[in-house]
Amino acid sequence: MDGKIEVELAVLIYKLASLGAGVLVCYMGYRLFSAGIFGDAGSVDATFKDTRLLIRRGAPGTFFAVVGAVVLALTLFKGINLDTRYVADVGAGAQIAGSSGNGH
Repeated sequence: MDGKIEVELAVLIYKLASLGAGVLVCYMGYRLFSAGIFGDAGSVDATFKDTRLLIRRGAPGTFFAVVGAVVLALTLFKGINLDTRYVADVGAGAQIAGSSGNGH
């Protein structure tokens, strides 16, 4: 396989695993709600730039759903910055700057 294809396959597997993890965590939150578990789990106060998330006396399912939604959002909107030129250079036998080629 070409080095570029291997990297793209690795990125695809990473994205699918991240989406699966986010969906699984959201589903676990849903299952906690449907099981009727509404005990006080605590509170969260998070701030990022101009956005603030505040949850007081939230049920455990709420926290699972919020964490799952954050994982899904980051997976879908953030992505991975992929520079395939580096992979092609290394695959062609080019030396990385500062390396002596003897493994040290």
